[in-house]
Amino acid sequence: MDTCNSEALPEAGFPKKSKTKKEERISKKELLLKIIIFWMSAFVCFFIIYLIFTLAFICFSSELPPWYLDLDDILSMSRYSLMATVFSLLLFFIAFYISVLMAVRNDDLYVLRPADDRFTKLFVKNAYRVGHYYVGIKLYARIENEMPNKRISKLIKFLKDEKNQKKCPVIIRSHIFTAARWRDELTEQLKSEGMAYSIETGLPLQNSFKLTFVTAAIAALSGKIPSMYAHEAEIVVFPLNKTDPAQHILKKNDADLCNVANVPSCGDLGGSLLKGINILEIPPQTKPISQSIIDIAKESGVVIRDTNGKVCI
Repeated sequence: MDTCNSEALPEAGFPKKSKTKKEERISKKELLLKIIIFWMSAFVCFFIIYLIFTLAFICFSSELPPWYLDLDDILSMSRYSLMATVFSLLLFFIAFYISVLMAVRNDDLYVLRPADDRFTKLFVKNAYRVGHYYVGIKLYARIENEMPNKRISKLIKFLKDEKNQKKCPVIIRSHIFTAARWRDELTEQLKSEGMAYSIETGLPLQNSFKLTFVTAAIAALSGKIPSMYAHEAEIVVFPLNKTDPAQHILKKNDADLCNVANVPSCGDLGGSLLKGINILEIPPQTKPISQSIIDIAKESGVVIRDTNGKVCI
């Protein structure tokens, strides 16, 4: 499994306080308009691409420049391009419905990706988080008609899967968790599993284009306009085995580890040896940290401080 050192995380990513906002939804009219724009744009793009390929093929095979083509040739190319476009979109729709059926059969609903990869850094800068991972719902996963407890239990199972345990904070951010029934179900199951987390609601949409155009257009293939919220909630799940935020790292000899995992998510730091003070950053505590944890921290030379900057030992 991949590991991350606390020194590789300049920002812990724990919100200092939670916001509350009304569960405001994006209007169906707005979503419908964006869905129409998306699929019309996709149709036009496919048509133009096929038209260019057809024109290039005819010019290459006949060895004539494009301006020698007459009206019949242009109409013929347009007809073939239209047929190819419709055929391609039909293939896409068939592949999509097969993916939906396979996802239902295999419970393949979620995906885990680094929050500090190059794509995120270049195109979604406000989502870039060093040393974190995002858990997302796959585009072909249909969850609207499912009870929250069933889908959230699958999410918890996904997080607990050994291959998905990166020993780094995992971010669950979605408009779905603006709804109290989904958010409360998630937090209840996290508590029951002994997982430590922080939560923040009322956040702006991190990638409004992807949500309101791409995701809405794909979801609309199910036959109805999806319901979407105008804000997002973010739950950060920490790599802990118990609710005490210090216990995941302060075991004897664990604090001496200072090698950065040589994986893409660690960037230029991958494989390097970190030097400096070992700092374990935790959420603000309502109760004193147990003495056994403090003793191990002192013995290992680890400073424990909370996200407000308060040094606990």
